[in-house]
Amino acid sequence: MTQRLREDTVRDLAIRYGVAANAVAFAATADEAGRIAESIGREVAIKLVADNVVHKSKAGGVLLAVAPEQARERTAQMLAAQQAAGAQIRGVTVEAMVDTGIEAVVGGLDADGFGPVVMFGHGGVDIETLDDVVFALAPIDENDARQMIARTRLGQVIAKRFPDRLNDVVDMLLAVGGWVRTSPQRGRHRSRFQPRRRHRRPHRRRRCPCDRTRRDGLPQPSASRSGQQFRSTPARDLSDVDRRHRRFG
Repeated sequence: MTQRLREDTVRDLAIRYGVAANAVAFAATADEAGRIAESIGREVAIKLVADNVVHKSKAGGVLLAVAPEQARERTAQMLAAQQAAGAQIRGVTVEAMVDTGIEAVVGGLDADGFGPVVMFGHGGVDIETLDDVVFALAPIDENDARQMIARTRLGQVIAKRFPDRLNDVVDMLLAVGGWVRTSPQRGRHRSRFQPRRRHRRPHRRRRCPCDRTRRDGLPQPSASRSGQQFRSTPARDLSDVDRRHRRFG
């Protein structure tokens, strides 16, 4: 199985790109997880890191509101249970608990036939059940982000109950799939998701029959200035050309 990037690596990369995310640390053992929790000094969330486990919460790989003094023991119990279930364990992530609120999902993927797209909608463990997500081709601007939010039921709830947080969601969408400044020195903008370039064939002018005839060396009829009368080439000249074609054809 292909080894995926660890969650702490992805989280750190997202923070570097301007995504507002909670800092997370990786622990390979239960003892290390305990030391990290003690250094945080408050309740933590501990999540399993295993290549063959995608939905960690459904598999029992998420521990919430764990006190620092209990982190080592509870992590060891979780790792033992996951190993017995056949999980390919790499360790756990430890992060400080945040205040509860509405869960939203913001993501991006490279969809076949469409290229880079951005996703927004209702997140959490019930994301498949609620089926409240929308997609848009990247890159997006602020107007696109607001339209995406308005197309979801979650977006309507945020606009009604938490209007002061609406701009935070817009900033998140733009950080993932919008136009951003990548080089202050160069002073230009580009998207984090690069749209696929469409390569077109060079334009080729269609040749009319007269062009083809000229290319083959056949004499051309000459037209009068009025374009109404034509003067044909004598037959003896055509026969000479025809003999040359038979010779080289």
